[in-house]
Amino acid sequence: MSKVYYILLLFCFQCAGAQADTYINLLPYSRWQYNPLAAAASPAALADAHKFSAGIYGERRYLLEELGNYRLAIALPAAGSCFGLITSYAGGGPHRNSMLALAYARSLGRAQVGLQFGYHSAGMRNYDRYSFISTSAALLLPLSQGLRAGFHVEHSAGPPGKQPAAVFSAGLGYDASRQFFMGLLISKTEDRSVQIQAGFEYVPMPQLNVRAGIDAATTLFYFGVGIVLQQFRIELAAALHPQLGTTPGMALLYPSNFKE
Repeated sequence: MSKVYYILLLFCFQCAGAQADTYINLLPYSRWQYNPLAAAASPAALADAHKFSAGIYGERRYLLEELGNYRLAIALPAAGSCFGLITSYAGGGPHRNSMLALAYARSLGRAQVGLQFGYHSAGMRNYDRYSFISTSAALLLPLSQGLRAGFHVEHSAGPPGKQPAAVFSAGLGYDASRQFFMGLLISKTEDRSVQIQAGFEYVPMPQLNVRAGIDAATTLFYFGVGIVLQQFRIELAAALHPQLGTTPGMALLYPSNFKE
């Protein structure tokens, strides 16, 4: 493939709205719709895990093999707190990005706090690769029986030659019942415009859940359906971008049950 083609892939990868993030960003703001992948969106969500849990998510952005994206999150509770391991891999062919992070969360009465430290590696084959460190801190706070707010700050050293970047986000989730949740997230990266995401999750029965939403900044619509198979839950997801097309995805979660 030509160098121009890979430059276009890199542009899509970095600027086009990633479903992997969009699909999990609202998860930390629900008290009932627990999902181990929520730790990848907010380390404070680890405090919701009361037993070992794990989740893996994979997608192929816009049906391009070179834009594969995979993420794994593991939660290990221990004496009132919880440790987490989060790793991701993105790209294909010569362009590859990877991340390995360690996280810790603790419940402080009503509030939950979390910290995360990540190591990132990125680059293209036959070109220079670079690595950098990121740190993040998060807070989740219940405002009422069904209302939960959260704040998340992430600082990244970034590629060599670029200024460090910080991402600030604030979210609000409302659990109308154990079966229905809706959330809103506003985030701002220092050198980019404000991003707004809204979505909902509906659980008509313990063996089935449905999720859908929109990322207003990129006009990215997403939806997913999950089913329970013994101790596992499988979620099939898809996102639609008006210019770039469709992104299919799949998640495997353990255990299958929601919060009790």
